[in-house]
Amino acid sequence: MVLNAQQSYINAARNEYLRGLQDLKEFNHEYGDFVTPIMADQDWYNENVTGKVKNFIDDAYSRGIDLLRSPEGRLALARLQNSIDIGSIAKLKTSARNAEKFLESRRQLEANGLYNPELAKYDGPDMTTYHTLAQGDQAGMGIWDKMSATPYHNMADFSKAFFDNIAPFERSRTKNGVSYTISEINPQDLYRIAEAHYNDLVNTPQGQLMYKMYRDRLGSDAAAKQAFNDAVVAGNLDRLRYSDNYDERRIQLENLNLKRQSLALRRQIQRAR
Repeated sequence: MVLNAQQSYINAARNEYLRGLQDLKEFNHEYGDFVTPIMADQDWYNENVTGKVKNFIDDAYSRGIDLLRSPEGRLALARLQNSIDIGSIAKLKTSARNAEKFLESRRQLEANGLYNPELAKYDGPDMTTYHTLAQGDQAGMGIWDKMSATPYHNMADFSKAFFDNIAPFERSRTKNGVSYTISEINPQDLYRIAEAHYNDLVNTPQGQLMYKMYRDRLGSDAAAKQAFNDAVVAGNLDRLRYSDNYDERRIQLENLNLKRQSLALRRQIQRAR
């Protein structure tokens, strides 16, 4: 009977230990190591979660509370868990996952030569100053949701959306008294398209970067705009086209045929008189 009582005590103690161990494992899984590329978020977590947990554990052991074996320890752990702002932690973890996707996108652009660090200044928030849980003047930042970096394109790719579908313009011409049609895309056509879509292009991150570069270099808004449009047109010069249906030999044959028809008709008219 004594042995049974001892065994029951050992089993109870073992069960208490296992419950405490499970509680601690679950706690560490939820609130253990956390890494994010957003510096302010990392600082908040270190202060409000990691630091808080460390102070709790140090205090518990300094007071002789066994977090694994004692009901008191498990109760204290549960109180700590309830005091942690799990809603804020969920936001930080979502921001961290999204920010990692953004960095992976940026690494791919760098590998393909399409990343310009200057463009990042015009391409949304900066991780070095961002804070998911910002308050006061910075309130409203919220969860980081930019998951892909913007590539820095050459001018043809940068503006292709506005030039890809243009068709040659049909225009009438006269030469040596002969009317004919030309089919062309000339530089003036490219400038008209660039001007028509100037606001669309300049209000992109790359457009803003380019405009500032020209403005700083040339000193005026008008000169910067002209340089911007020049660059857009220069990137699309391979789209220039020209063809016509003016063929001097064909025209001579057509004229000879018309003369023959005219002579035949004149003779026919004379015989009918």
